Amino acid sequence: MARLLILTGALLAALLAALLSLALGASDIALDETARLLLHPDDSVSSLVIHTLRLPRTLIALLAGAALAVSGLLLQGVTRNPLADPGILGVEAGGALAILILVVFLPTAPAAAFVPAAFLGGGLAALAAYGAARSIGVTPLRL
Repeated sequence: MARLLILTGALLAALLAALLSLALGASDIALDETARLLLHPDDSVSSLVIHTLRLPRTLIALLAGAALAVSGLLLQGVTRNPLADPGILGVEAGGALAILILVVFLPTAPAAAFVPAAFLGGGLAALAAYGAARSIGVTPLRL
């Protein structure tokens, strides 16, 4: 019962934060008007701001947060360690190293190249950690 209460509270807090992110910004829009425009868009400037600028950013933020939660859950499940984080296996450092290599050797690379480079570096670091552990007989349970 306590878990359900915590989950419900977290979901309500996320929905409130999402609604506030739609309403607050350079030009504040009242919460009731935000809810109305979200359900019934019109040709007003406020509706345009909500639907073309704020709503896509809010949805991307929610999806990114969900993806981070799932990745953390997977990492904790693979290592069977409830305290596991990307720093334990070197994933974080591998991503940072890949970005550093990109900046040093390709200084004119666009900023959009940083995300794939970090993803590749983190993945290679994780594979290296698992490969090294496997070569000496360490299982994910003992990693």
